[in-house]
Amino acid sequence: MSRPHGILKLAHLPHRDISVGFDPILAINVSSWTAFKTDVVTKTDAKRGLLETLNNAEGEVSDGYIKNANGQVINVATNAVIERFITNNDGSYQLTTSTDSLPDIIKILVEPGGTDISTNTTHTSELTAIVIKNDLTSSNKVSINPITSMVVSIAEENSTVDATAITNAKSDVKQAFGITDAQLNKDYIKENDNTLAVITAQLETLASTLEDTVGTLTTLSKTQVNTSIAKVLKERSEETAFNLSNSSNIESIVNKIKTVHNIPDSDDFTNIKTNAKTYISTINTSINNVTGTFTQRITEATKIKIASSNKITTVKETFKTDSFDSAAVVSDVNTAKAEVTIQTIQAPTRSLISVPGAPTNLSITPGSYSASASWTAPSDTGGATISGYKLEYIELSRKVPSSPSGLTASVSVDDATLNWTAPADDGNSPILEYTVNYKADAVSVYCYNHGYMGGEYLISGSSDDYSDATVLTNNTVVNVVSTDSGNRYTFNGETTYHENNSYKITGNGTYTFQNVPSGHPIAILNNGISNITYTGDADKKSTKAVTGTTNDGTYDFYHGDVTVTVSGGADFSYYASNTAINTGSVNTTHVITNLPMAVKYFFSVGGNNDIGVGTVTETSSSYLAATFPGQPTNLSADIVKTSATSVLLTWSEPNDGGEPIDSYTAEYSLGPAYSSWVVFNPDPDSTPVDFNKEITGLQSGKLYKFRIRGVNAIGNGLYSDEVTGSPGRYAIDPVFPTMSSNGILTTYIHSSYFYRVYTFTTAYSSGYVLEAGGSGTENPNTLRPVHTTSDHASGSTYSSNVHNGLSSERAFNGTTSNDGDCFHSINHNPVEPNDPAWIAIKFPGTTTKKITKYKLWTRIDTHSPWQPVDWEIRGVATGITYTGNSTSSSNYTVLHTVTGETTWERSNSNSVANDTERKEFEITTPGYYNTYVINITNSRKTNSNSDGHYAIIGQWALYSTTLTGESFTLSGSVSQKFDIFMIGGGGSGGTTWAGGGGGAGSAVLAKDWSISPATYDILVGGGGAAITDTTAKGNDGSPTSFGSLFATKGGGGGGTGSSSISTGNEGGSGGGSSNYTSASNGGASKFETASATIDLDSASATKYYKNDPTTYNLSSSQNVTIYGNDGGSSVISSGSSQDFGAGGGGIGAAGSNATTSSGGAGGAGLANDYRYGPSSGTTDLKQDGSALSHPGIQYYGGGGGGGGDTNTATAGGSSVGGTGVKNGTDAGDAVANTGSGGGGGSNTITNTNPTISNPSFENHDYTGSAYYYITMPSSAPYTNNTSLTGWTAGRSLTNGGVVIGYNGNGAWGSLNSGVGNWYIILQRRGAYVEQTINVTQGGNYKVTLKGAQRPNGGKADNILIKIDGTTITTINSSYSPGLNTTFKDFESSNFTASSNSVTLRLECHHTNDNDHAIFIDDIAMISTSSPSISGSGSTGIVTVRQLLGVVGVPFSPTNVSGTAANAQSVVSWTVPNWDGNYAITGYKVEYAAGSSYSSWTVAVASTSSSPYTVTGLTNGTNYKFRVSAINSQGTGAASTPSSAVAPTAFSATGGTITTYTLSSVNYKVHTFLYDENNDTNGQTTYTFTVTGSKDMDFLIVAGGGSGGGDNGGGGGAGGVLYYGQETPNNGAQRQIPAGNHTVKVGKGGLARQGSYGQVTAGVTNDGYNSSITIGEDSYVAIGGGAGGVGDNNKTAGRQGGSGGGGGGERSGGDGGVGVSEQGNAGGNSATGSTGGGGGGGAGAVGDDHRTDGTKLGGDGGIGVEYNIRTGTNQWYAAGGTAGGDNNRHSTRSPISGIGGIPPTNNNTPATSGQNETGSGGGGYTYSAPDVNGYYGGHGGTGIVVIRYVV
Repeated sequence: MSRPHGILKLAHLPHRDISVGFDPILAINVSSWTAFKTDVVTKTDAKRGLLETLNNAEGEVSDGYIKNANGQVINVATNAVIERFITNNDGSYQLTTSTDSLPDIIKILVEPGGTDISTNTTHTSELTAIVIKNDLTSSNKVSINPITSMVVSIAEENSTVDATAITNAKSDVKQAFGITDAQLNKDYIKENDNTLAVITAQLETLASTLEDTVGTLTTLSKTQVNTSIAKVLKERSEETAFNLSNSSNIESIVNKIKTVHNIPDSDDFTNIKTNAKTYISTINTSINNVTGTFTQRITEATKIKIASSNKITTVKETFKTDSFDSAAVVSDVNTAKAEVTIQTIQAPTRSLISVPGAPTNLSITPGSYSASASWTAPSDTGGATISGYKLEYIELSRKVPSSPSGLTASVSVDDATLNWTAPADDGNSPILEYTVNYKADAVSVYCYNHGYMGGEYLISGSSDDYSDATVLTNNTVVNVVSTDSGNRYTFNGETTYHENNSYKITGNGTYTFQNVPSGHPIAILNNGISNITYTGDADKKSTKAVTGTTNDGTYDFYHGDVTVTVSGGADFSYYASNTAINTGSVNTTHVITNLPMAVKYFFSVGGNNDIGVGTVTETSSSYLAATFPGQPTNLSADIVKTSATSVLLTWSEPNDGGEPIDSYTAEYSLGPAYSSWVVFNPDPDSTPVDFNKEITGLQSGKLYKFRIRGVNAIGNGLYSDEVTGSPGRYAIDPVFPTMSSNGILTTYIHSSYFYRVYTFTTAYSSGYVLEAGGSGTENPNTLRPVHTTSDHASGSTYSSNVHNGLSSERAFNGTTSNDGDCFHSINHNPVEPNDPAWIAIKFPGTTTKKITKYKLWTRIDTHSPWQPVDWEIRGVATGITYTGNSTSSSNYTVLHTVTGETTWERSNSNSVANDTERKEFEITTPGYYNTYVINITNSRKTNSNSDGHYAIIGQWALYSTTLTGESFTLSGSVSQKFDIFMIGGGGSGGTTWAGGGGGAGSAVLAKDWSISPATYDILVGGGGAAITDTTAKGNDGSPTSFGSLFATKGGGGGGTGSSSISTGNEGGSGGGSSNYTSASNGGASKFETASATIDLDSASATKYYKNDPTTYNLSSSQNVTIYGNDGGSSVISSGSSQDFGAGGGGIGAAGSNATTSSGGAGGAGLANDYRYGPSSGTTDLKQDGSALSHPGIQYYGGGGGGGGDTNTATAGGSSVGGTGVKNGTDAGDAVANTGSGGGGGSNTITNTNPTISNPSFENHDYTGSAYYYITMPSSAPYTNNTSLTGWTAGRSLTNGGVVIGYNGNGAWGSLNSGVGNWYIILQRRGAYVEQTINVTQGGNYKVTLKGAQRPNGGKADNILIKIDGTTITTINSSYSPGLNTTFKDFESSNFTASSNSVTLRLECHHTNDNDHAIFIDDIAMISTSSPSISGSGSTGIVTVRQLLGVVGVPFSPTNVSGTAANAQSVVSWTVPNWDGNYAITGYKVEYAAGSSYSSWTVAVASTSSSPYTVTGLTNGTNYKFRVSAINSQGTGAASTPSSAVAPTAFSATGGTITTYTLSSVNYKVHTFLYDENNDTNGQTTYTFTVTGSKDMDFLIVAGGGSGGGDNGGGGGAGGVLYYGQETPNNGAQRQIPAGNHTVKVGKGGLARQGSYGQVTAGVTNDGYNSSITIGEDSYVAIGGGAGGVGDNNKTAGRQGGSGGGGGGERSGGDGGVGVSEQGNAGGNSATGSTGGGGGGGAGAVGDDHRTDGTKLGGDGGIGVEYNIRTGTNQWYAAGGTAGGDNNRHSTRSPISGIGGIPPTNNNTPATSGQNETGSGGGGYTYSAPDVNGYYGGHGGTGIVVIRYVV
């Protein structure tokens, strides 16, 4: 009987050979399709295995169908019971459960062991089924598999479903999906098949998507969709596979659904079809691309299907739209699939009768060829009595165990603890014990003489890459750059330590270590691996023992070059030899003890049974066994100021090597030999916590090297880097900073220590920088940048409603002189808040600017009469585009607001004339912004022009603030330590109502602060200015900053007696408060943090610190303290008129509070002695080099005293804060440059102006309109106090008096005061008016009036102004502005009221009693009282102190070098950085020979010359040199020795060699000449080769310039350089060292050819340069300049070594300029001259043209004479004579070119300059072009001569 299989088995997850528990699922075949649907097969029939066969040719068994299988299923994850698991007759499974917690995907695990009743075979493997929760129907039924469904659906398309229909359907399915019979008939559960898994998921995705989407148009089920798919597949004629991801195939299915279900055409259907095929194609492609195992694939594909189904349910309506975003939906599906859950359900034993459970406790007792078995009966009998047992056995082969798992290791010091899990397979034999292994991770480069394990550098090939290992590749050369005794190598520039660094080998190859020093040879510890070998030079080999490593033994050590060869395909993971340890137990934990330390290890473990050691498990990374400490870092050696024989060492903690560091050992070595090391004390009690140690008992002023290392339980650690230090010497090689011009240098000695102090006291100044400007718009819209009129690329300007008709708009150029700079207008009237005009200036890109000021110019003309009245300035951040009113207020910040501005100074003109006709505004709240906007909300019209309706801005300019201060520059490359004290400017005191004292600036005190070489900007804060304004607080001081290192805040201003401003300002120290009507607090102390881009107003500077260095993020060792305190508080007045202000805070203490009877004292300052040294014990004090008496203790940062009403002033802090005033006086200013606060002002006298009755005389008893004499009594007193309201009128004479006059009255001269209608006339001497006026006693006042003399009669001389009978002012013609016959304004002198009322009298005065009159009007009395002036704060200070060390011997010279010569060497050096504060009197020079340089010989005990020549040396021997400086205190330490040099016998080759004797001295000469046969670009090149070195003279002469034509100027001589003993010279002899040196000799310039001297192409008329190059130094003589041509276009002589003469004739030409120190200028020629100027010579300038009527050219400049070439003087470099039209001119120098003469005078040609002298050629005459071929002369060739003594 064939085993059942067929089309329906894939539809059912459990099948014929699957058991639920141990009871098989029933399987049965039916005879026909119809019978299958209706027949109920009983369980009995099934058990009998009744299998009926369809009538087919092959006799195959028909497909069986599962029916009536029942059982329980348990959810393993939750233990929830699914009560029923039923196979239904309709082809589905039903799950019945009381829980709804089923996961999205359910895996059903069917246990093995069931029997297949159709074959009577036992099922032995575990089977897996996939059930999808979302595929369950409402009754929890599981749908059948889609592939099988397709076969069924295709078969049912036939009228009869029979075997043929099924066979054909199978063929259609196989062809459509590209599967085989075997695949179609596979057991879907038992046999994995990726193809079927993918097709299943694709079919289900296709069906569910179309069910949801097309289903929105008609009722549609998934079964109906599958039916349509089946129809498409059946109707296909293609023989190719039906790709379920193909959009055309998907479209054909959709069309088939439309046809089958009569869906009408519509846009909805069209969109669904389009969108569905796009989406399904994408999703099914994703399903098709799933990879992995079968379970992974089917799980992932199912997740996609579920996520897609869930998503489509929510978006199915959007498929009807043309905006459906398929990509977005697919993205959502991919995201959602990760959330699909998977759980496992296992089918257990059914509750019905089943096979029994398994017996338990099976035990086997082996015997001789037998075994006895015993067991415990099953607890589950299956519901029936057990009838027997089946005993089976299988013969097993024994083997070694499998590998343990989960191996971990932890290493502590030299113990390693291993843990693991036993092997899963013991090899069928019990594990007896385990074997653990450890192996070194790397081959080591071992460095001998580096101490215990101190020299290992690991070369790794393992999986552990050491994170920062240097990878070595084949043929890598690892250069050993340097070593020292600090146990380190530097490979390829990277300092390497064995426990931290390594080199990683990547494969076989050759690796070379170069330059290994002899003192530290190396060996390769290859751990016994034969394919790693190394070798070196035999003569550089030594054999040494290595101990303390994993591979101790005897090794060959090499220095020089060491080659390592790796060959044979080494597996570097296992190249280190293993050490195996048997544990002796089955425990899975083991401790390995006594590991060799300082090595990384891999560990492995394997189980042992009686067969052997099983497979091992190894750790994936290596572990480092503990070692000694690593290298301490940042070691420094500083002086101990209390001892001149100690040095303080400080360092940073090293790696402890895995064991705590117990102590540190310090060592020192005395210089300059540094030959041995001494352990200090020894010192086991060093303090590892503090990391510092004082080394005592040293020699003052001597140089030492220091090193330190840590010690732990393992041993001594690595040495630190060595540092140099000296007791009593603060800096070994100090660098003296430089300062800007206002810096002050102070030096002094205290306690034998010498200090240099750099002080800055000048407050920084602020100014404005024009950043941008402009208005309106252009095409393209562009920024109006500074000083540019056309290039607008740096940004943009744009605006609203631009009118372009008035003028062209241009870039703002920074000035206002250009009428058409730019303008802006808006074409609506008026500008309103809801319809504003605006301009925006945007800076380029993300650039931001802090604009602090702006200027506006308006422009008015006939078409633009409107001016802005109200506006805002707005700031817009980067990334925001301003768009006017549509811009949200959250996108800009209002920086400045102006309202009601109507005072524009503009006329009706288009011109923006000058910088005065504009408005200037300070930004109220500046900040950094990318765009600035002016937004105009109101405007006014300035003329009546009917068509004008534009609001105009002529220009808008934006300015930022710039600060100008001082600078402090530290050069070099090494940081230096300084003490720093700095304080901000102090605040000024407040004023009226008893002002509070100003606060001091905050201060920073930094000790031993390391400053890196750089230039630092020093900004010293100014003090707050004193105030008299009663509506303002005292002014804050400005901040002080030291580059980006530190910044202090200025002191806060004191409070002023007003309710809103009585509190003192915050500041470095707070200002004191003022008493108003209630108590007020003093200002808080605040401090700015320092940053590299410090901006004290920015948001980044909002953190403040008070007296707490830890908040500065500084360690305690940096020793920085910050000082500042709060201002004092005021109290409520006691009810009296007295009030008192509180003291400002000082840096030493808070300001004192005010009391009801006194002001508060200013807070105390602090003393600082950095600038001048302590007042006691300081000597030799100098300021800028001049002796200075010590000014005593210096206090800084005192707070200002509070003001008060008492007669006692309140003290400022520490006598440097300003004094708070007593009533009625001004406060005291703070002491300069102490950063102290000013004193507070006192109560003020009310400054209300007194009231004068009837001041303009309008009220009186006269009713007429001309004039009227006030009636006086006939006898004395002559007064009237009734006629003139408020005034008493009187006279002293019997006639005259007081007249009331009308403005413009003709009888009195028609005067008009311009005030009201009336004035008074005082006639005759003694006439007066007076009035008593109420004032404030003690108040200050003045009187103002209009006065004039009578125009048409007697003119009185004076107006007397009297107070209480005393004349305070006499107004006359001399009193400004001068009394005359026109009304003018006058004011009196100030007076102080002695009581609460005064009598004012205005009186006429004249020298006689005749009829003289004066006119008076508009009388006023003005109070001139003011509040007492508060005290100003003082400028801060920056003091930087440099401690050099103990006064005494000089420091060592630096940069010592030797230059070898024949049996001698020239030693040079740089003077010491410090002379010990005593003048250096000489230098001791020493030398040492040989390889050790241990024995030093004094070459000279004292010499003042540098360099110094050391003679008597042996050629070929290496020497080093050292130099010591000497002063009156002794000889300083020797310098660091120079590099070695070896004197060598001298020889030289090159050029033509000659000799001669001069004055008994033998000379050798090398002469180099120009050779036209060896010309390269006008020069001949030679090599001058020197062996050894020697001082030499050399002469370099360049080629001369040619003469000009047509009355041309003479050619200039070539430049001359001479270094040697003759004169003139450019310097002394030069030492020419060994080597090849280049000599070049220039040829002379070719004469000009062609008409009128025109230059032929490619011909150079100037002479060519000559030169000598010695190393990097080049000495170049410049070729002579050509003479000018007597032509209108080319008249000037050319520049050169010496200049050519100017051409003559038509227009005179100037001579060419000569090169300084090489030659001279050529002569000039004038217009109309018939002769040119002479060429310049090396000895003199060329002559100008002749003016004596001879028509001759100027003579050439004379040359110079030297005897260097032959021992006899020879001339060189004379200038050429110019051409003329008369007899040829004579020449001073026989070597010069001589000028030609015209054809009428023999046609004599010009001559050339003499070769080998560099002389200039002669100029030619004016004759016709090229007559007889004559033209200017050529320049002479140059020469180079080198001479030395032999």
